[in-house]
Amino acid sequence: MLSLGEIVSVAAMVCGFLLQNYSEWRAGGPRYPETGGARRLLPPAGDCTRLLAVILVSAIVIFICLLSVALDAAWLVVAVAAALIVNAIAQLVGSFFTKSLLPGTLAGLIFMMPPSLWVIKTLGDGTGWLPIAIGPLLSVPLLVGIWWLAAFASHRIISKTHRNRL
Repeated sequence: MLSLGEIVSVAAMVCGFLLQNYSEWRAGGPRYPETGGARRLLPPAGDCTRLLAVILVSAIVIFICLLSVALDAAWLVVAVAAALIVNAIAQLVGSFFTKSLLPGTLAGLIFMMPPSLWVIKTLGDGTGWLPIAIGPLLSVPLLVGIWWLAAFASHRIISKTHRNRL
């Protein structure tokens, strides 16, 4: 069973993650790299797609963290924490390459990264390095899937809205 301190660290991480997502959405939503590979792999992203992607990823991370606490599966929340840390660092690196601050970068570094490190410090000792390595590796295909799901859902929403106007 997770201790109160461990549950508080997970709650702080989720709150930091939600603050980062809100700040990212307020700044125009998440953007993926405009490279040839990303353009071939990911669907076009309009405002509706970006908003749905933020909502979906927020819901999934909250669900995984709640499930982890309920099942006493520390390794699962440690994997999420590692993925969030890598995400914050990737946004910082992306900001350097684009020579402009990507949406949500500062909020990720200030609000999301410290509690994620706290989760790894408090829960990671008993889990080993495997969840820390697997979290970031699994986050990439998960995020690609979320983008496609958000694009599909936004296309359905937009086409239904246009049909209702006619």
